[in-house]
Amino acid sequence: MRELEEELGMLRLLIKVIDEALTSKSFKTAMDLLKEERPLAEYTLTSTTNRTPLARMLVFKEHLKIVPLKELHASTPPFKSFLIERVLEGMKREDERKVERGIITPEEAFDYEIVEGEGGIIKEIIIRNYSNRRLNEIRGACRWTFEKMYEKERTSS
Repeated sequence: MRELEEELGMLRLLIKVIDEALTSKSFKTAMDLLKEERPLAEYTLTSTTNRTPLARMLVFKEHLKIVPLKELHASTPPFKSFLIERVLEGMKREDERKVERGIITPEEAFDYEIVEGEGGIIKEIIIRNYSNRRLNEIRGACRWTFEKMYEKERTSS
């Protein structure tokens, strides 16, 4: 028993040393890194014309994360008129009707968040409660939208 207690003490000391080394570099402990959710899949959304990488789509069990690889502004069409109002809000309204009819709970309903940085630059889009059918629709809509935005922003600068 004493040997096991000594081994346990050594393991605790080792974890403490690793945690201190990690926090000095990344502000995350070893346990935090182990708890971090890893994506189930990752896609690169590219333009159809010259295969320019436009965004990364990270697929997690409970949510999607879309991160533009180019500096794109939320004010550039067709971001709001197409992607937000037509696609994302359309999916949200569809699920709100399902909630009203008692088909799904409010916690199961589609939702999204647009994270903008300084100057209205899109940092990421977080989508919660997606389905596989919606995943493909969102991926296609984001690729098309970002391609149009990239073309407009590139020609206007």
